[in-house]
Amino acid sequence: MQINKATKTVVMAFGILLAFAGIEHGIGEILQGNVAPDSIFIKSWGDSELFSIFAGEPAMTLIPNFLISGVLTILVSIAIIFQVIFFQRTRMSGLILVLLSGLLLIVGGGFGPPLIGFIIEFEGMKINSNFPMLRTLRTTGMVTFISHIWKFSTPFGIFATCF
Repeated sequence: MQINKATKTVVMAFGILLAFAGIEHGIGEILQGNVAPDSIFIKSWGDSELFSIFAGEPAMTLIPNFLISGVLTILVSIAIIFQVIFFQRTRMSGLILVLLSGLLLIVGGGFGPPLIGFIIEFEGMKINSNFPMLRTLRTTGMVTFISHIWKFSTPFGIFATCF
């Protein structure tokens, strides 16, 4: 089985990014304490002035306690880190990442981090791909053509951006 190293690196980087964002949501929920949320839609940072520009970091949780929700969010985020670092080579790694992202959504990990998880899962499906389309482009000379044309188009693009 051939592993595409570039795709693996992209999946790993964005997976760690989404996990850290989930941990950040979890910390905000833990800091709100042992309190029941008003509804399933919450602000993970409550009335914090630091996150007021983000409307308190909206999230969704099915857990009826901010403290427990925050701890579970951090645990799921740590599981995502381990999954993207150590278990990308497994056959079911994409499905596991989707399930962990869905779990992150319902325990209070926000809306953005799970969305990133769903997106990188589609990228992760290409880890074991041989990219036959790129071989076709290479044989048709398209790659050579593009490699020559960028030298001329880049200065024009910079000029157009400046003026």
